[in-house]
Amino acid sequence: MSNKTEHTWNNSEYKDQELDSDKINHYKKSVVSNWNKSRDSIIEVGRILQEAKQLCHKGLLNTKSWLKLVEAELPFGKKTADRLIAISNCEWITSGEYNDSLPVSWGTLYEISRLTKDRFVKGIESNTIHSTCTRSDIEKYVVSLEEIQIPDLASSNASASGAVTTEQPKKGNKGKSDKGCTFGDIYFNESNFKVGDSLDMSRIEELQQKIILAVAEVDKDVQVDFSSYNNKVAEESRKASEQEWKDTVTKGYNKLANVVVDNIQNDPKLSDEYYVTPEKQEKMKREFFLVPDLNFLAQKVVKHWGVDCLDNALKDVNFPKDYYVSLKKTSQVAA
Repeated sequence: MSNKTEHTWNNSEYKDQELDSDKINHYKKSVVSNWNKSRDSIIEVGRILQEAKQLCHKGLLNTKSWLKLVEAELPFGKKTADRLIAISNCEWITSGEYNDSLPVSWGTLYEISRLTKDRFVKGIESNTIHSTCTRSDIEKYVVSLEEIQIPDLASSNASASGAVTTEQPKKGNKGKSDKGCTFGDIYFNESNFKVGDSLDMSRIEELQQKIILAVAEVDKDVQVDFSSYNNKVAEESRKASEQEWKDTVTKGYNKLANVVVDNIQNDPKLSDEYYVTPEKQEKMKREFFLVPDLNFLAQKVVKHWGVDCLDNALKDVNFPKDYYVSLKKTSQVAA
């Protein structure tokens, strides 16, 4: 059901893992029955996926089965699954306190989940966030705060270690606490866990699960904590994604800007109106480039030359499909 043509779950590295068809079908049925019905159902889908992913992290569902579920069995792919989990983990979306102000689009809810609580509350108070707001509205709001926030699925070159620690101190018979301690680090050769320039996080997560299970067999009072490493990877992944997204948006904006100038120069009527004198070039800047924003310029392109012109200009820019569909719809409505 996924649009993916390649599935990592079928890679040779998972050849020794058996697909857990019962668990796959259980979570598939739960997701499909709730998907895209309402805001509550979107949150429920995220919760269900979170539950399945936690089973994977606990070693109760192998990595191959988890990847098969999110890559091939659902009405969406792994990227969307991760975003739905993020929505279900966002307290101001799930608390019910702001239900009257929240939209029902999962894409818009995901962008809202990426805001800090302070920015979310300011968005509510300014009525930027409301029941009919769109993903584009949230993106513009973030830009207005001079900070671009983007999907957190990207490469990472993090280098860190996991620590082996005892459980929380436990009370003894005389009321004294047993001291917890940390000993040793776990190191690995990053080059052996990379696909291209990026870490293969599915392999690293699988390695972590094996270590967790192995340590548990040695002593139930010892646990492995990879949170420091995973948090660092997530943070560096977020930063890499932000830069990648900024580069993509800049590339798209520059391509559109060149198309606008070329079309004006090559059209005698438009050239006479916008280009032949310095004063008319200033008019072109005011009308087309007043706001240095991709959405604004896309609206101008669609208004003057149609949506096909937008498609041709941006065909080589690697925008996510759902983002580009939203960009086109917003531009067509505004035009």
